[in-house]
Amino acid sequence: MSNAIRADDAKKAAARKAEADRKAAARKAEADRKAAARKAEADRKAKLERIAVTEKTEKIIAVELEKLKDSHTKLKNLKLYSLTTKVSKLINEIENNTYYDLLTLLDYKDSLIKINAKIPISIKKEEKRIAEEEKRIAEEEKRIAEEEKRIADAKKVEDRKKAAERQRIADAKKLEDKRKAEIKRVAEEKRI
Repeated sequence: MSNAIRADDAKKAAARKAEADRKAAARKAEADRKAAARKAEADRKAKLERIAVTEKTEKIIAVELEKLKDSHTKLKNLKLYSLTTKVSKLINEIENNTYYDLLTLLDYKDSLIKINAKIPISIKKEEKRIAEEEKRIAEEEKRIAEEEKRIADAKKVEDRKKAAERQRIADAKKLEDKRKAEIKRVAEEKRI
């Protein structure tokens, strides 16, 4: 009987162990299911977040691209060729791109923001340089006009001097002719 009790106890122990293993497996399966559900939920939230970030980035790119296109004409007018070339290249690259992963979009966004921040500074510098050049040209034109006026005034003075000298010579000649005529008249009167 002791063997039968032992065998019965072993069967009960094996049944208890099997029940414990089954419960442990059920708990593990439930934990795995919950972990999978949490992971699926986290993945879904991450995907929604990526979509939201992508949409936000696309909107920012659209706004920044529009700003860039508006500035492009002004850059051409100011003849800022190196910046105009960079802007044209970036606009074409963005408009011709069909591969819109998040990293590419973020790259474009950063490039657009960076170049859009640089453009007003470059435009102001160029406008300032042009204004200074126009001021320098105006001053040079004023200096040239003053020089021409000075030369014209000097020529007038010289012409007046020459006219006065010619007049003096003409007056001296008339006086000399009168004197000769007087001498001739006096000589004729003496002869008579």
